[in-house]
Amino acid sequence: EEADGQAEAAEPEPEPNPVYCYFASEVTNINIVFVLALMYCVVAPIMMPACFMYFGLAFSVYKWLFVHVYTKQYDLMGETWYACFWGLIVGAGFGTLSLAGLAAIQKGSKSPECIALWVLTFAVMVFGFHCQKTFMPFCSVLPYRAAVLADETASKEVVHGFASDYYRDPILSEMTEKETREILTPMSDSESEGPCASP
Repeated sequence: EEADGQAEAAEPEPEPNPVYCYFASEVTNINIVFVLALMYCVVAPIMMPACFMYFGLAFSVYKWLFVHVYTKQYDLMGETWYACFWGLIVGAGFGTLSLAGLAAIQKGSKSPECIALWVLTFAVMVFGFHCQKTFMPFCSVLPYRAAVLADETASKEVVHGFASDYYRDPILSEMTEKETREILTPMSDSESEGPCASP
């Protein structure tokens, strides 16, 4: 009986079920709060301290969840931010535009409040396109040093998982075998003649 008790005590505890982050719902909820805060901050500025507390608490909670609770399912490589950014920009633009309409109804279309909100809407759109043009090119490429480091630290399992046609020219892959042979045959003949061959 003592041996059975020791065997049961030696059995490892089952691992808990992995917990994944549902990015679609989580990011959507954060975007909704941010857009609503931008939309109504002019009408009810008292809500801004509450929004500040919400985002500060959300930053701490999500940081703890990603470090200690959530299981890494895949690496998004920051791709979620592109759609999230334009969702925020468009939401902020339409929110400010709706406030401009409200100011036009209450104060008149030529009032300083309405004109200021129209200028703010234009500034939000300009800011979005400025970020797209200035920072997006740097986000769509990988620095050479990072690529070299990734090649040096890649495991053999990753290398063996590559397919043979990963680096195949897409134009050549769409061509038939006969067309490919017609292109490659003159190239192989010129290589066999050598650079010093006489005409």
